[in-house]
Amino acid sequence: MKQTAAARPSRMEGFRRGLSGQEWASIGGMAVFILLLHVAGWGVLAGVTAPGSAHGIPAGAFGVGLGIAAYTLGLRHAFDADHIAAIDNITRKLCNDGRRRMSVGFWFSLGHSSIVFAMCALLAAGIRNLADTATAGGMELHSLMGLLGTTVSGIFLYIIGIVNLGVLPGDHQVGPTHAPR
Repeated sequence: MKQTAAARPSRMEGFRRGLSGQEWASIGGMAVFILLLHVAGWGVLAGVTAPGSAHGIPAGAFGVGLGIAAYTLGLRHAFDADHIAAIDNITRKLCNDGRRRMSVGFWFSLGHSSIVFAMCALLAAGIRNLADTATAGGMELHSLMGLLGTTVSGIFLYIIGIVNLGVLPGDHQVGPTHAPR
């Protein structure tokens, strides 16, 4: 007996039914953690940056504006090609192994943002000399660092592309294989 389009569950309904209680708890935990990170981040921005002022210049407006700009640029940065390629590569690998892959993006973003946070903390703690040297040292150091960053990103993209080419022949299958009944 063939099901009509109205009787078939929607794709979203099929997704919801396919998740176990543990997976729903995992999704809820990730959502709560992301929410707490946003509350903490915006709380620090509003509570620490906004009230401050230096040398009679209202730093609060400048600091909040800079914080909002950094947040929106970070959202845009999340969709950079190297990030998408890394997440895609890991997801394909897990898919080919027949494993669940719903939290790959969460763990990638958590790891990446932890590194960014650590670097910002180091800069705030006094490693600002490197930034001062880069700007005071002239264009040579600045150009060298720009070239180095672009080269590392490019090499990473090529490596991800080569790995994806290796996965491509077996990519016709999505999910685990099942023997016919």
